[in-house]
Amino acid sequence: MSVVRRPRTAAISGTAASRRLPRLLPRPSTLLALLLYVAYAVHMTWPVVIHLGDTVYGAPGDLTGSIALLRETVEGHHNPFLPGTLHDFNAPEGLPIDWRFNLSQWPLIGVMYLLALVGGAAAAFSIATLLGYVGSGLAMFLLTRKLTGNAWAALIAGWAFAFYPFAELNGQGHNAHVHGWVFVLMAWRGLAVHEKPTIRNGVLLGLSAVLAMAFNPYFLLFGAVLLAVIAVWEIGYGWLNGRDRRRFTAAVLAVALGVGYAGVLAALTLGGTGSSPLREHSSQELTVYSARAIEYVMPPAGNLIVGDRTASYLASHLHGSNASENTLYLGVTMLLLALVGVVLAVRRPKASRQWYAVGLFLAIAVVAFVFSAPPKVNVGPLLLPTPSDLISHVTSTWRAYSRFVIIVMLGVSVLAGFGLAQLSARLGRVGGVALLAAATVLVPLDLINRQASGVISTLSDQPAYKLIENQPKGIVAQYPLYPNGYGDYGDIFFQGFHDMPVINGYAGTAQENRDVSLASLADPATVPALATLGVKYLVVTEVPTQPPVVAPGVPPAADVQFLGRAKYGGSTARVYRVTARPQPLVSATDGFGSVEGTAPNQAQWLMAPVGKLAVTAACQTCSGTLRFRLATMVQPRMVTIRDARGQVVWRRSVQPGVELKATVPIQISHGQGQLAVSTVPGIQEAPGPDPRSMSVMVIDLRARVVTP
Repeated sequence: MSVVRRPRTAAISGTAASRRLPRLLPRPSTLLALLLYVAYAVHMTWPVVIHLGDTVYGAPGDLTGSIALLRETVEGHHNPFLPGTLHDFNAPEGLPIDWRFNLSQWPLIGVMYLLALVGGAAAAFSIATLLGYVGSGLAMFLLTRKLTGNAWAALIAGWAFAFYPFAELNGQGHNAHVHGWVFVLMAWRGLAVHEKPTIRNGVLLGLSAVLAMAFNPYFLLFGAVLLAVIAVWEIGYGWLNGRDRRRFTAAVLAVALGVGYAGVLAALTLGGTGSSPLREHSSQELTVYSARAIEYVMPPAGNLIVGDRTASYLASHLHGSNASENTLYLGVTMLLLALVGVVLAVRRPKASRQWYAVGLFLAIAVVAFVFSAPPKVNVGPLLLPTPSDLISHVTSTWRAYSRFVIIVMLGVSVLAGFGLAQLSARLGRVGGVALLAAATVLVPLDLINRQASGVISTLSDQPAYKLIENQPKGIVAQYPLYPNGYGDYGDIFFQGFHDMPVINGYAGTAQENRDVSLASLADPATVPALATLGVKYLVVTEVPTQPPVVAPGVPPAADVQFLGRAKYGGSTARVYRVTARPQPLVSATDGFGSVEGTAPNQAQWLMAPVGKLAVTAACQTCSGTLRFRLATMVQPRMVTIRDARGQVVWRRSVQPGVELKATVPIQISHGQGQLAVSTVPGIQEAPGPDPRSMSVMVIDLRARVVTP
């Protein structure tokens, strides 16, 4: 008897179609989770969602500085991934686009750039932040529900992962750190490799790793570590279960894709000419911005359960860091539920899918916790190195290892969801519902950080700028002039309101030392030097300053015209027009450290084998002299100064404890002159706790130019 088979292309029957149709639609629990996370994100950032262009979630600082850079990139029609110059910042030279840095986070920058084209830079940052919160919560919900089958437990795990204190705080300044969903996707693809160790799933795991590693420079490190844990766990499982080569092949393929991406990124960003995009940090910084175990279990000040009882302890144990980097609280409720999940999983057969998943996420959490530790830790009588110390011997570009809390929370959230689901199932229907209801209340009470909520900044024009809006166009210098790492970037953010170039925005450029040396307007040489740079207006904000920020003071009346005083933020600002005649400006640039002190004792250490002294003058071809004082550290040094052609123009021996006065000739062409300074012996480590290496100090640089 023959059997007639239907062709595979035959239409699906009505019954089969009706059974498959619901799979194309989101489950009700998915819609509920999405609505819950959207509602909470909107509530937490309110009223940003209804004022996208006029408000931002967070205080002025890194956030407003980043918004300003994105705004100028878009308004100047620049490609953020190619070299270019933002001419409105760091005037008159302009601010080079940090395209290498942008390329190292191309998915996030690309999305925000497109959003900014439509709605502006401020709206782009706000939308990206909201998407990060909602995406992280929803991704964790979907993964936990898939592992446990309990939508209620998954809902709690997703909320915790999206809105725990570190994420809540970092959405206010470093919005990349709220996009934990990329790591959830990685872990999910890792589980898919375990279920079906095929080449396809290995490729998908590798591609998910590439996405995570591409999202942010820190995510490059986090993604690499997470991929390594997933690969080692899968390979180890395959080895213990018949040496399954399919698992080895899939895992190695994923790792190869991740390593390949890192190699391509390095070739694109580290190759070519120009300064290295890698930021180097001292071992002291790595220690400061690493995690302490107590920070994972100590509620932050403002916790809804303990209130401010932990405030004094945390403030006295911040080890030089800040709340944004070291508010790492995971929640006692989440940790207890995670512990329950591990204990219950141990009692299951080791071959079960859930046993594998719990083991993987426990390994992820533990490894990330170890990576977040300081470079050296005490274990009994031993002082042992940690992964951050080992990595720093290769590169110290990553400073804040405390940010590994994102990966720790990834593991804890899944384990807590598993523990909650398993425990509620064992308690029966009534007991399980009671437990889930209690967790629904206790977990948010445990994790909500009252002091971090409601930090909203209104982006409005400042009345002080109206004093120059109708003046002829020219370069503006806004005071105080902040060293790199200080200030709230209001000088470049509010530039968009008066739309004139500013000398501000010099942080990290070759002009930084030059501009910071002009911090004191009370110095008679400052305003004429500003005139040489083309500065026409001074906006002097009357805000409190503390060293190393220099109080600007009042410029000499003969050098400026007072235009008025008006409100600026919570204080006022004085506005001047520059009337001084241009005078030469001299500064210690490449190879010299940051400016220390104030005139006439303003000084800079030589911190490289060769340093450069640069002169800017309002002449095409002229000559002059530099006058300054030299001091050496610890031991005598022979100081040699060469001109632009490499010829020695000055050489003297400097003795420790004695300042040597120097007068050095210089030739200026096209308004610029340059000298090179070197010493024998060269730089050495400073005595005491100062981590720097240096040789001689240049004090009170002055220039005199003779125009032929």
